[in-house]
Order: sequence, then structure tokens, then C-alpha cells
Amino acid sequence: MRLIIVIMTTFLLQVSASGFGQRITLTEVDAPLEQVLNKIKVQSKMNILFADDIFDQAKKVSVKLSDIPLKDALDKVLEGQALSYELSDNTIVIRRKEASFVDKTKSAILNLFRSIDVHGRVVDANGQPLVGASVGIKGKGNKAASTNSKGEFSLQNVDEGAVLLISFIGYAPKEVKASKDVGGVVLELSLSKLDEFGDFTSFK
Repeated sequence: MRLIIVIMTTFLLQVSASGFGQRITLTEVDAPLEQVLNKIKVQSKMNILFADDIFDQAKKVSVKLSDIPLKDALDKVLEGQALSYELSDNTIVIRRKEASFVDKTKSAILNLFRSIDVHGRVVDANGQPLVGASVGIKGKGNKAASTNSKGEFSLQNVDEGAVLLISFIGYAPKEVKASKDVGGVVLELSLSKLDEFGDFTSFK
């Protein structure tokens, strides 16, 4: 029994070593990553496992590899990609990289620098200011402002590209894309409000 286990273990190690020891020769210019990995799969005779959408954001690959070990080839091909790999037996597993603390901090700082101060004015269909209209950021209920006596509002440190949600009692709410100068935002009377007016005038 022990002899069988030793033989099987030796066989598996040889299979693993033969896969890792494969050498890759490949020249590609602006080729899709999936295509490049498929050629590596053919040359190495190894399986490649990955999620269906993992290559959606992958950059195109330009490499010139000449008889180099499989591991070195994968390092070159995945260089600059947000992907990592793992070699296991006769399989290459492709995964997304986990963002490091430094990367997350850098991203937060960049987002902060991309924030803007938003200014605008809310009026009705006649151009009259709507005083006390609510201006918030869609999806972030903790940041909002009200219009002043001129219908003007301002919001600080708003993510560029965020969506403003503007509302006022009796008027249909409106969504607009945030920008430094939103300009005049016109709110229309809501249908329910118009219906109320219609019922009222019917008493003549």
C-alpha cells in the first residue's frame, strides 16, 4: 500500500513539475489577453481557470517571449494587469488582484481631488425662485442643502459626475448631473398638483 502511495505521489509531482517546467515562445502585438493566455495554454498543455467576466477590463498585450519558463511568461503577460495567477498541478488559475491598502488610500485621495463645489438656482416654470427647495446627492442622504431667498444653493466636495436630486413640495422632483455651475433648474408642477387645481376651478 505504501509503495502505491509513493508511486502516485511521485507521478503527481512529475506531472506538476513538467507543467511548471514548460517553456514558452510567443510574440504578440496589441493582442487580447484571453487570446494570449490561450496560446500559453496550448504550449504548456495546462488548463486555465477564470471567471467569465475577468477579461472585461483587461489591457491588450504586446510581448516577445523566447523560450522562457512558464512562470516568467505569465509574469510578463500579466504585467500591468489588475490580475494575478496561481499555478496548481496542471492548472493556471487567473484571479483579480485584491487592492492593497496603499492603492485604496491613493484612490480615496484621487477621488477627493476630483470633488467639486456645486452651485445653481431652482426656479418654477415662470422663472420665479423656489425658496426652501431641497437639493441632495442621489444615494447620499447625509449631504443636502436648501435654496435661499433667491432660489440659489451650493454644495461642497461633491463627487464629479454625481447626480443631484432636487425637490420641492407640489413640484415633480428632478435629477441633474452635478457640475460646478448647474445653472437654473426648472421644476414643473406635479400632476397631482395640477389635478388639484383642476378640481378647484370646477367650482365656478
